Amino acid sequence: MTTFTTIQEIPFAAERAVIINVHTLLCTTLAILSAKRYLDMPLLVIDCPLHRETDREALMRLQQDYDFDLLSLPLRPHGDTLDDLFLHLAGEWIYLVDSDVEVLNDKGVEQMRW
Repeated sequence: MTTFTTIQEIPFAAERAVIINVHTLLCTTLAILSAKRYLDMPLLVIDCPLHRETDREALMRLQQDYDFDLLSLPLRPHGDTLDDLFLHLAGEWIYLVDSDVEVLNDKGVEQMRW
């Protein structure tokens, strides 16, 4: 569990799940908990504050009990954030987990691996 300031600081992982939080803490928490339960891979949560409101402190408290990395980035158009993520995150497979999804099992990731 580490807090990063840039995408480039994040170490290589063959697989990594990524959740982008934009002031949706309750939904993002469910996504984190379910991803941690069913996805056997490192998890990165990107917190993008909305109108200067950030969920960073709450995410850092959650991070103490659940092992995930945290990165805070300024809010930008979603496509720009995804471009930066795919261009600069070191890894072979990046799985985007929508912040308002509950992962119910590992079947989806298992199918993507084949």
